[in-house]
Amino acid sequence: MFALNSFIFDLSIVCFVGLLCWAAVSDISRFIIPNTICLGILVLFSAYVLSAPEPVNWVGNTVTASIMFGVGFLFFVFRLAGGADVKLLVVASLTSSSMQRDRAGARGANSRLDSCAKS
Repeated sequence: MFALNSFIFDLSIVCFVGLLCWAAVSDISRFIIPNTICLGILVLFSAYVLSAPEPVNWVGNTVTASIMFGVGFLFFVFRLAGGADVKLLVVASLTSSSMQRDRAGARGANSRLDSCAKS
């Protein structure tokens, strides 16, 4: 079970990066970010949450996404960003705030293991 969760966890991160790259290419070439990209990121986030090694901080993720929505809304009002850009910003911030914390925790765990192995 652990190996499957670890695989799904890593696959969701890789697919998240792939979807962001797809969004960037689509936005640069056609000035359109398809809704399927944002929905795909939400689906990947649910897979990520179900396979995460530690519980996800829902309050922190929601606060981060809300702040980014406020910033994105201001960008939209002042015509600095389009609606799809704001939508992608909110969905990506919801997801990446958890992923960054998990990766930082993994780096800390690896350094602790390395220090134990050296002693």
